[in-house]
Amino acid sequence: MFGFGKKKSNSSLEEFKQHFVEEQLEMARARSKLYARVSHYNDLFDGEDYDVNLQTAYFKGLMGGDEVSFGPLQIVGTHNGKDFMWSWHNTSIPEKAYAELKPFVHANAELKELAAQKKFACAPDFAEKLSQWIAVKSGWLGAFEAPYETTLTFLLLKLTCEKDHSVEPSENIWCSFCGRTNKQVAKLLTAAPSCAICDMCVDDYHGIIADKVELEFTDITTMPPCIICGERTTRTFSEYGSACNECIVNCHRVTSPKE
Repeated sequence: MFGFGKKKSNSSLEEFKQHFVEEQLEMARARSKLYARVSHYNDLFDGEDYDVNLQTAYFKGLMGGDEVSFGPLQIVGTHNGKDFMWSWHNTSIPEKAYAELKPFVHANAELKELAAQKKFACAPDFAEKLSQWIAVKSGWLGAFEAPYETTLTFLLLKLTCEKDHSVEPSENIWCSFCGRTNKQVAKLLTAAPSCAICDMCVDDYHGIIADKVELEFTDITTMPPCIICGERTTRTFSEYGSACNECIVNCHRVTSPKE
């Protein structure tokens, strides 16, 4: 049997999926922190928008027309529903929008086989995870999906909320569950430079735990681990992350008023 019409599988994609497993925690932290500050395009609040300038490689998160988050961007690539193409092979993308990222991709040994391909067939989910993995490994805040007609563009972002402030992720901490900064909450507990939780979210989650009827918890491997500790025990989920009961209880002891 010759298998005419069967599509040859891309072994480099299958092999690379193991890297997603190894970096699952940091990728989940990156997603949650990023989308807590600038909403995913499917979840924009009333009055929320964003502006992408490819010529200057700059991103602005907007609320009611005001800039609330801003910083540099780099484009990993685009996905047309079937194929992923690296940004530097797309003639419509200016060089400034990938000049910093391209050397990293080509120098990274783990990306060697994928980087050697101008484009490759993959699911949108793989393209998102690949972009998120690259963000984690290259020191960017996270990978943001920006749609244009039938194409998804994957942007690496570094964001700050303050003018004349560093854009490095480790120097810009906000709640990874709601996006509030330390100026907007009483307490902000930091689990890692890529993860923090505010007292308001701790109270909300603690209330959810207290109101829950004890049911058997079944973990699903595709669901994110607790982004505070990395464990996969009983936990409550946000849009892109989760917090386990033990972490919430421990955080509540810190944030709740002493009696």
